[in-house]
Amino acid sequence: MISAHLTLVVGLILLIVDLVHLPSGTPVMQNAALRRQYVEHPVAMLIAIVLITIGRGVFRKNISDKKKHLRAANLFLVALIIILAMIPWDKALIPGM
Repeated sequence: MISAHLTLVVGLILLIVDLVHLPSGTPVMQNAALRRQYVEHPVAMLIAIVLITIGRGVFRKNISDKKKHLRAANLFLVALIIILAMIPWDKALIPGM
């Protein structure tokens, strides 16, 4: 959970720096690549971090272990799917490929 929150803070800092250097009047919502970078990706990552935080809170509830682990696992799985779906896979992970 610490790494997820730290990644969120670093991502927000990078987003703010990118937005400061974005030329004024750029139509972000009309450009699919810019919309994904500046709107869809940050919102999805924020939702994933919230799900991870809620999943961590489920462990503190006083319910049976089976229900507790199942609920947390479901929340973590949904968060993982959101994170993997919003990673920009179109860029080459290995140079030259």
